[in-house]
Amino acid sequence: MDHGDLNYLHEQAREEREGFPLCRCSNCAPDEAKILKAQMKEMNLSNFDSILDQTLLPGQIPDEEPKKKTTRSRRPKPKKLSLLMQKLSSTLVSSFNKFFADVYGKPRSFLPQQIFGLTEANAIATNFDKVKNKSDIAKLIGGEALEGELDMLDVSIENFKQGDDYQAYLKETKTNGPCRIAIKCYYNFTTERPSPANRIGAIKLESSHTTTSKNASDQTKTKRKPSCQE
Repeated sequence: MDHGDLNYLHEQAREEREGFPLCRCSNCAPDEAKILKAQMKEMNLSNFDSILDQTLLPGQIPDEEPKKKTTRSRRPKPKKLSLLMQKLSSTLVSSFNKFFADVYGKPRSFLPQQIFGLTEANAIATNFDKVKNKSDIAKLIGGEALEGELDMLDVSIENFKQGDDYQAYLKETKTNGPCRIAIKCYYNFTTERPSPANRIGAIKLESSHTTTSKNASDQTKTKRKPSCQE
């Protein structure tokens, strides 16, 4: 606002003539407004009037604090699976689908991938070198959702290790070394750790809405609590 503008001066004179209180907006009192802005963080109900009524002295305007830069933490990039580990994931999903069909024998209100799908299979494949026993598998997939599931996955992994593809990989590793193999084509996969609650939730939902025989009920019980500490 231009304080020398005629319209401004006429309005200022009119307000003084008619007894208006002194205007203290940021246009009419820019210096006071700067002090008020600088002290906003310290204001409360008890000191508001005293801060608002303070007398401005030369050099009284405090320097504005520089804004602190905040850096956002970046999410870790999803790990990548080699073509061989992609095949392992696919094999594990296929094995579980067959196992699921053998256990239930007919379609249910939930699908096998709600219990074990690519998320669980990729978690195993990503940590394949750390999988030594059924306990390791259970930690990666959030526990055993169906009786016999861990036994089946353990056998499936062992069969994969004895298969032609993995044996060829081991042979190539001995011949060329791991570095040469590592430059092969990779694809991105989401490899988040599965949630135990999500895995057994579908089974609990089915059990709450359907009356089944005792044998079918025993098959859907979990062998361990749905919790997993990484």
